[in-house]
Amino acid sequence: ACNGEAKKSQVLRVDLAQSWDRSVESFGSKAKKAVTIRLAYLENRKSLHAFAPEKVKKEVTTELQQRLEKLAGPDLAKFKARIATTSQPRRPDVQSLGGWKAGDWAWQLKELLGAQLDFSQRPLRLATGCSGAEAPHFALRMLVGREGFEQLFGSDINETPRRFMLKNCKGQQHLFEDVKHVMEGHGSCARHGGRCRVPEEEVDIFIGGFPCTPYSFCNPKRFKRNCFTEPAAAPFFEMRKFIAARRPRLVILENVRGLLAPNPETKDTPMDFILRGKNPEDSEHGYQGTEPGAQWGLSLIEGYGLHWDLLYSCDWGLPQRRPRVYIVMVREDAGGQEAADRIFKVLHACAGHLPCGSCNDFLYPEDHPRLHKARQLAQGASSGERKPCTPFTEALFKATRQEHGLDASERPYTKQRPKGWYPEATEKMVQQLDIIHALAEKRGLDFKFLLADLSQQVSRGCWRDDGYVPTLTTAGSLYSFHHHRPIVGEECLKLNGFPVEELDLEGFTDNELKFLAGNAMSVSVVGAVLLAGLISVSWGENRSAAATKELPAAMGREPRYRKKETEDGQVVLASVALDDDGSETEPDPSESKISARAAMLFLMAKEVQAAKSEKGGSSGTKRKRSTVQEE
Repeated sequence: ACNGEAKKSQVLRVDLAQSWDRSVESFGSKAKKAVTIRLAYLENRKSLHAFAPEKVKKEVTTELQQRLEKLAGPDLAKFKARIATTSQPRRPDVQSLGGWKAGDWAWQLKELLGAQLDFSQRPLRLATGCSGAEAPHFALRMLVGREGFEQLFGSDINETPRRFMLKNCKGQQHLFEDVKHVMEGHGSCARHGGRCRVPEEEVDIFIGGFPCTPYSFCNPKRFKRNCFTEPAAAPFFEMRKFIAARRPRLVILENVRGLLAPNPETKDTPMDFILRGKNPEDSEHGYQGTEPGAQWGLSLIEGYGLHWDLLYSCDWGLPQRRPRVYIVMVREDAGGQEAADRIFKVLHACAGHLPCGSCNDFLYPEDHPRLHKARQLAQGASSGERKPCTPFTEALFKATRQEHGLDASERPYTKQRPKGWYPEATEKMVQQLDIIHALAEKRGLDFKFLLADLSQQVSRGCWRDDGYVPTLTTAGSLYSFHHHRPIVGEECLKLNGFPVEELDLEGFTDNELKFLAGNAMSVSVVGAVLLAGLISVSWGENRSAAATKELPAAMGREPRYRKKETEDGQVVLASVALDDDGSETEPDPSESKISARAAMLFLMAKEVQAAKSEKGGSSGTKRKRSTVQEE
């Protein structure tokens, strides 16, 4: 019965999740047309959240409040409800700072910590795997100078990153074309145009960003099979072998937050395997060329301390969230577990101290020569005729327009633009601009900061107006409604912290630069991890690294501005799901308005349980599930 308006075609399903258990239990119908209500109890906050896609009406919250007060007895006292002051997440105050004020992030962080670094007598030895645009190289250069380190080698299987490194990482001694060559001891070297031996000197710092494809939420096969059986997972195994064999003092590994999501085939998260994984006992499903039962977990490498956490780029002076898992390992004789823990203690204290600003601070003004050149290159690559939509895409747009009350011929944005304003845009991108503009007007979004990723379908909602950019991807196509133009590749690199004014970008297409930016670590984030490592790890004789100031007061970590302030034991009806780590999950806008009453339904579980008990039909399994549901 849905608000007394039950229909035979309307059925209900409740998804229940708990923050301490990644699994989700469903109660009710399995029908595709079922109205789905998502509920979660957050252990860290001792609060219940129910996720509704619509703005909750006052009469709904009032009714909920009255019903909860009626139900609340001694057993439910700790669940006495408080309706959130707003059903929408609190918007931050977006401010443009007139430029990238954290461009000198290395100096600012060293000043904050009183860090004194001297590696001139005995430079650090750096090695990287799956190097991409080599963010660690630029970060370490900004921290200790060119004379403070030498890069023994980098490696990347893609030709575009290799060309970028050859032009911009002059101190890199070798550039191997595959990370597998590193463990083989020799291989094709792009820097020397032949086969080279891998340097045998001791490696002080190894940094790897193994491919994210097997673990990314953007991968449609991500939850359909064991992600470690994919070919793209091979670099992790090679890096793990390198760490065990060469034993660097400090190891930094980076990847997407998808590592923390469960994998149905294994019932574990990829992170579980990365930390504690082993080959299965049958050789068929083990990593190629290794024995059954072989150990792959990083925590199983003896003589290392290990710590990991989730870091956000916006905590380090960049206007994007970009949550990334960073895993740090420290060799025992260099500080071990104590040093690994201190690295993240430093990071938590420093997060948020760099000025962030908005996306507009990173974009070139219209008269900037670099923008003019980049736009000429992009326009020169276009054919002059817009690529038409496929029949499938056309049908999607038609359905989307009907859903939001837009006429098929309505062009509220593009009809206002001058002829030839965006020649490289396809018909799909043009229609997306009109639909997004119309939706933004209806929702009162801020056009000054509105950015959209036109490489994604409108249904995915890949736009934002909070001063941050949508996720930078290798094939992204970001558009600024304030500047009425696409964001060019150089700007994407800048948004990820690269010092574009110092780079030689001659010969790269705009799409290649976007690929580099989307495939890279954020320079200031990996730089912050490096700085924390430099002052926490023991580096041996003739090397000096120390912090002379006490750690600053922690400012709270991203996404602090999205969190609702809740006290222990409160129930919150919210339109955005907040996990215990503070990450947000947008509800599916296509779900029924009935889900606005999710919290009420959930807290009626006591009555449901009582009714089941009266009928006497509860099995042991059902009683267990009902108890969990009520708790």
